[in-house]
Amino acid sequence: MRPYRSRHAAWDILGFAPPLVTTKAEAEEIVGIAERAVRFVMDELVRDGEKV
Repeated sequence: MRPYRSRHAAWDILGFAPPLVTTKAEAEEIVGIAERAVRFVMDELVRDGEKV
């Protein structure tokens, strides 16, 4: 496999595999966790001088 040219290119996709049966509260928790993770990474990239 050829290495990626960008250090974060391999992480440009966020995949989900939630259970087939999910309550609204569980779905909101999943979305909240994903949002916090994306914001964390975005903040880190900005601090490192990356264009986002």
